[in-house]
Amino acid sequence: MEEKTLLMLSVVFAMVGLSVLYGVFVNSEPLQATFISKHVDETVSVSGRVVSVQAFDGRTEFTLLREDYVSITFFDTVNVYEGAEVTVVGEVGEYEGRVSIVGQIFAKD
Repeated sequence: MEEKTLLMLSVVFAMVGLSVLYGVFVNSEPLQATFISKHVDETVSVSGRVVSVQAFDGRTEFTLLREDYVSITFFDTVNVYEGAEVTVVGEVGEYEGRVSIVGQIFAKD
């Protein structure tokens, strides 16, 4: 084949491949919903980096980043800060349509 023909074929296949990848990305569900929703009412262990923390009177909520985002709630005061690498064991639950983990055990890695 001529060099010009090979170049055109490679450009066409690259464009088709990128279009397919974009379509899959746009139409896929978030990993958090897929992962967490399969384990409602089960005890799980997750590890990751803390990306946000909110402390309330007697309750601590934070978001953990792994390959997805996981919302964690402890009904206790937990000494955690953004950027910390932690492992949490807790029960997956659903409250007002939001799926998250209610933490039972907390450890800094």
